[in-house]
Amino acid sequence: MRLFLSLPLPNHVAQHLQEAVHSVAAAAPQTPGNRRPALRWVPEEQRHITLAFYGEVPDGVVEDLSTTLEQQLGAVAPLSLRLRGAGVFSGQVLWAGVQTEHTSSHSSGTSPLIALMRLCEQAGSQYSTSGTPSPARERRRAHVTLARARDRRRAAEQLQARAAALSIYEGPSWRADQAHLMLSELGAGKSGGPQHTLLDRVQLRG
Repeated sequence: MRLFLSLPLPNHVAQHLQEAVHSVAAAAPQTPGNRRPALRWVPEEQRHITLAFYGEVPDGVVEDLSTTLEQQLGAVAPLSLRLRGAGVFSGQVLWAGVQTEHTSSHSSGTSPLIALMRLCEQAGSQYSTSGTPSPARERRRAHVTLARARDRRRAAEQLQARAAALSIYEGPSWRADQAHLMLSELGAGKSGGPQHTLLDRVQLRG
């Protein structure tokens, strides 16, 4: 089983973001001939903030993993968050930034959200058969993935243009008090994309 832990986007946050994404996606240049679009947009219902990616986990440990997460996250206070700005990772991924309320920058470094991400990774690392999560994730700012490049060369200009267009984006705030443990099945979703299934809800009660 391929698992990850995420913070879901409330409906009003997801809809507000979708309006902004639709405006920049609609401005994409037409792809000539039968060539596939250079960008593959993440469906609205699959957008989330990844707290930890556990990779392959044996079927029999899901209950134990859920219990561990409930114990660890139960001591964490809910977070007040807002989507703000955008950028590009490694010339391949378009993302929207996540800001912890009452701060002036994106959630990175020592922010409460990044601390929560580290806690979630550590809590689940013993159950993963994929090894210890890469420390590179900790250096990345919290984000919501919006699109990925199908063809890095053709997508480069489009990614940068859309990141620039969304750089002034600011969404409504919300109180994040629940994490979702998700099953990801590659190739099982629409158009050969991943299918995500909710396995458990974990409350932040601190």
